[in-house]
This record gives sequence, structure tokens and C-alpha cells, in this order.
Amino acid sequence: MEFLAENKRIDGPCAVTVGMFDGLHLGHRALIGRLKESAENLKTLIYTFSVSDETKSIYTTEEKKTLLCRTGMDYAVLQDFSPSFLNTDREDFINLLKQNYNMKALVAGEDFRFGRGAMGDAEYLLKNAEKFGLDVTIMPPVFMDGEKVSSTKIRTLIAEDGDIALAGKMLGGYYFAEGKVVAGKQIGSLIEFPTVNISTPKLKPKNGVYATLTSICGQTFGSVTNVGVRPTVNHSDEVNIETNIFDFDYEVYDQKITVCFVERIRKEKKFGSLEALKRQIRRDKEHAVRFLDNKNIYKPG
Repeated sequence: MEFLAENKRIDGPCAVTVGMFDGLHLGHRALIGRLKESAENLKTLIYTFSVSDETKSIYTTEEKKTLLCRTGMDYAVLQDFSPSFLNTDREDFINLLKQNYNMKALVAGEDFRFGRGAMGDAEYLLKNAEKFGLDVTIMPPVFMDGEKVSSTKIRTLIAEDGDIALAGKMLGGYYFAEGKVVAGKQIGSLIEFPTVNISTPKLKPKNGVYATLTSICGQTFGSVTNVGVRPTVNHSDEVNIETNIFDFDYEVYDQKITVCFVERIRKEKKFGSLEALKRQIRRDKEHAVRFLDNKNIYKPG
């Protein structure tokens, strides 16, 4: 996949889909699948957005780019979600896509909105398809167990319900967080459960302990992860992800890791002593090992 700069143009004809694509969930994947099926000899392009405030995003812009690269699309555009862009007229926006990317076909969802005041919608696209010289396809939403798959629903599952398993099903894969390993408070080493720590500014999963899979140094290990928050120097909060990796004992500061959340084990607790904390972490680890083993995604060494 090639990520196009804002002013980069494409000469060859393109089939395009547009949206926030936060999470690249099953609904988004259905759009992309339909676009690829109907593109025939056209190049394919995802026109999406980066945001300056990632605190309510399922994935950071960098994580989103990782997922976009897995779609098999030819091009992607990450447009800044700026006030000037939000003021673009709906017709001007369609013409921008035609002029810059030689758009010949457009695939969008039923709830797609675009242009100043969100005046553009699926009905507008269908009504004006001939005028714009476009082949327009409108896709219905995807449902799971009677529930519409949407970024809004997934954010609620992650941040409020703590139902990371259902969020993963709607995402089509485990919810994950990427980051470089940073120094923690070293409490884990004191109680014989050393951890690796990453911080991320994105949507905060509900505080608690999770059974996880951690990819590091080209390998994936079973792990147990505590999620909380810690203040930063500018008095904002970052999600702090503290992970004990099973069968792993190496120095990895400044290395990039990926933590995939499989199941929430329990809510966050406070402990009166390090010994009480140690006992609970031992139980959490045993729980996570059994859970991952039963799912056939981890075998204790």
C-alpha cells in the first residue's frame, strides 16, 4: 500500500471508499471487500482521516496505518480533520476526489455523511451519481447477534463495559495496543513478576486485569496485563499498560511491542501490602494461563 501525500494525484482511474475507519471493524471490512470485488481493473483507494486528539480513538494513527496495510488496497490518504476541511461543500468534496484520484467508483455505507454540515449522504450520492459520472454502491450495516457493528459500539465495549472479547469479535481480531517499552516503578520486579510497560494516548480500556498475547522480538507470548492511567507532565492522562510476559526474561527497553487483549479477568483492586498484591498477581497469571490454554492460543512452556 502507498500512503499518498495531501497534494499527490493519481493518473489511473480509482475505486474509492471514504470514512473514519476507526478500528477497521467488520463493517469497514465489508466495505473494503465490496470495493475490491467491484473494482475490476481500477486501482483501489481508502480516503480516511487522522485526528490530533486520539483519546477517543480505538487505534492511534500509527496503529491504523498498520491495519490499513493489511487490507490489500493500493492507496490510502490520511487527511487532517481540520476546520477548513470540515467546511468543504459536499459537491466540492466529490469533485476533489475525482480531480485528485480520478475516482470512477465509490463504495460507502448507509450512514455515510460528508461535506459541510454533514449535508452529503447516501441518498445524495445515489441521486447525483450520473451527474458526477460515478458508479455508486451503498452498503448496509453489518450486524452481530442483532447488534449493529459500529465504532461507537466498540468504543463503549472497550472503555465502559470492559467486554474486550466482544469488541475483538466486532473488530475481526484482538483489540491491541502498540508502543515502545518505557521504565515503570519496578514494583513487578520486587514481587517476582517483572513487567514491561507502554503508554498510549488513545481510548482508555476499562481499568482492570486482562489475559493477553504480547508480540516482542518477533515472537508472541502469553501474558497478563494490568490497565490503568498515569498523569503526564502536561497534567493529562495516558493509558498505562503493564504486562507480565510468560516465559520471557530479557531487557527490552525502547523496543516496540504489541499487546493483544483477549479477555478481561477482573476489575482493578487496591491492596494493603506487597504480599497481598503478589498473591493476587499469581492468581491472575494462573487464570490467564488456563484461559489462553483452553482457547488453544498459548501452551505453557
